[in-house]
Amino acid sequence: MINIDRSFPPNFEVVKNIKIPEIEVEVLENGVPVYFVKTNNTEISEVIFNFDAGIWNQPNLLVASMTRSLISEGTTFHSSKEIADIFDFYGAHFNTSSGMHASSAKLMTLNKYLPQLMELVAEIFKHATFPKKEFKIAKKKNKQQLIIDLEEEDVIARNEIEKAMFGENYPYGWSATPDDYDLLNRDVLLDFFTKNYVADNLKIIVASNKKQQIIELLNKYFLDFRKGIIEPDFSHYKQQIGNKYQLFEREDALQSAVRVGWKMFERKNPDNLDMTILETLLGGYFGSRLMQNIRQKKGYTYSIYTALILYKYDGSLQIVSEVKKENKHHVVEEIKNEVLRLQNELVGDEELINLQNYMMGTLLQGLDGNFTFARTLHSFLVYDLGFDYIQRYAKRVQEMTPERLQELAKKYLNLDEMYTVIVG
Repeated sequence: MINIDRSFPPNFEVVKNIKIPEIEVEVLENGVPVYFVKTNNTEISEVIFNFDAGIWNQPNLLVASMTRSLISEGTTFHSSKEIADIFDFYGAHFNTSSGMHASSAKLMTLNKYLPQLMELVAEIFKHATFPKKEFKIAKKKNKQQLIIDLEEEDVIARNEIEKAMFGENYPYGWSATPDDYDLLNRDVLLDFFTKNYVADNLKIIVASNKKQQIIELLNKYFLDFRKGIIEPDFSHYKQQIGNKYQLFEREDALQSAVRVGWKMFERKNPDNLDMTILETLLGGYFGSRLMQNIRQKKGYTYSIYTALILYKYDGSLQIVSEVKKENKHHVVEEIKNEVLRLQNELVGDEELINLQNYMMGTLLQGLDGNFTFARTLHSFLVYDLGFDYIQRYAKRVQEMTPERLQELAKKYLNLDEMYTVIVG
């Protein structure tokens, strides 16, 4: 037995080099690209099907999310219960998600059941029927949940600041209402599914050590997957700028939701990586400026954080908090003070080193196992970031200077361009 002297902390090592797993790219016989990350696990594989079928592509509100949530609720050959029973019988996990520019489905299964389950997944993508019963139940359930959510101060604040930044008729500013569920019908979902869940919109990510077997199964079951290229008309998407300051008083609110933010830029902007570092310094971790001041010194809130939200065509930086009603204006003033401090004072060497060490450690967490890394490939592919994105990110973190942080704060965090929404 090894005796460990726990009176001494473990040695601290600065992360200098980050190595990502090798990514192998194959192309199926129908032209669909497959990105393989080899694992050491001989028992389990994970296959992620990523479609360009997100919110941006939908004809009207809620279509993308409802389509992906109902896609496995029945096919031409199997009912919702039968599909669920098959996944359960084989001990597999199948779940879906949707975002602004993509929707995806993830299958995790024991390798010995890959043939049976790959056939079922292909059936779902080719023959989903969106049964009337399941559609009706989902509409009712989701509508009731949305009614509840829209009573929350933080949900209202998020919706209002994004509408102010982008306009309620622009996808990045869209927010659904309960009435939008009443406008949904199965025909719209089926049309969206048929046009967008196609081979031309599909990229597949695989974490496995059964590359050849999976390629053979994908070619077998997806060879006849429908094709089609959709050229959506985005000309009707017009941004509209709203009021930069909005206060929604609510007498019955126990606290106030505060959202402060700035319009930013698209994900591929050259300042993306550097701005992520500044955002982390301002409010992206427990040792951030906002946490140190507004939580620890002033005691105005339990939590305050920043979110850098960058999409294909635009983005925002938002500061989010919930505070006692009597402190809501104080919090906004302290946020402004911290922004001014970033613009007028250089960050100290010790604070910058701590920030760099934290961010390098966070990068390593995203590489904790090849399954985890395979899931990060999703954003690389959606936003065409390149497979060297993590190395470029690490390089920018290591090379960051106080002068560059100050330059970014002056360039992007102009107080005259700041949006503020307070609810409660």
